[in-house]
Amino acid sequence: MRYVSVKDNLGVEIAVFVEDSVDYKQIALFCSKDNKSTFNKIKTLSKVKGQENYIFYDENIDVNQDKNYYYASITDECDESFANTDTINNILLQVLESSADMVNIEWEYYEGFPNRLIAYDVLRQTQSQEYFQSIANVTFLENTYEDNVWGLASEGAKFYYQVVAIEGVGNPNGFTDKSYSNIVQINKSSECYIPNAFVPNSDIEKNRIFKPVLSYVDVEDYYFVIYNRWGEKMFETTDIMEGWDGTVNGKYAEMGVYVYMLTYRIDEKNVSTKR
Repeated sequence: MRYVSVKDNLGVEIAVFVEDSVDYKQIALFCSKDNKSTFNKIKTLSKVKGQENYIFYDENIDVNQDKNYYYASITDECDESFANTDTINNILLQVLESSADMVNIEWEYYEGFPNRLIAYDVLRQTQSQEYFQSIANVTFLENTYEDNVWGLASEGAKFYYQVVAIEGVGNPNGFTDKSYSNIVQINKSSECYIPNAFVPNSDIEKNRIFKPVLSYVDVEDYYFVIYNRWGEKMFETTDIMEGWDGTVNGKYAEMGVYVYMLTYRIDEKNVSTKR
């Protein structure tokens, strides 16, 4: 067995390597949902001449709840098994605690890559980032991680985590594979403070831009707009990082009273509006 890895948070991919020189009919995949007490055959693949790598996919699993074990068996022309792979589980990642600026995650140990599992990579993606980034590399003896996200409070309310098991050198077939866990999502409670004035030509740089001071605000449904006293729109944005510099069409607006409206999502059902 090469690896067992969660795929797109929808199912599990199982990779099996069998040398083409081996005479066999099929590869049967077995799965246990009860911690290896019982195994059931769930898939089969027939031998393809010249092919040595075979990929199974198990979609009958809740990757955010279930830890399954898999092994493959090679069968002959009489459908009799004559060789089995090692037994490997998917990595189940869960949130232990999320409070204030801290996030604590825990994962099930990966039982693949025997004697070659060298570390786990901890990946994180904020709501403002397009891709996961590695934030820590921990030893194969560890299965928890504590993350302080205080410095990322302006990047949105949602944080995503994933753990990757890393195979070191020594695989007899030359592979250096990885096994990915499920992806967990954490929603932080939002906070918002809006200044009551700003000075576009101030000597202090941070006073030149008018924008809400936000912590863990959902970036997907964010909208900030400013009107003058006659209801004319001076500025609008859906970018959580953007503020008004006091200009309209390249010229500074008159000093005076302006009205703002800010909307952002609190949770799946509720939206906050501030004026």
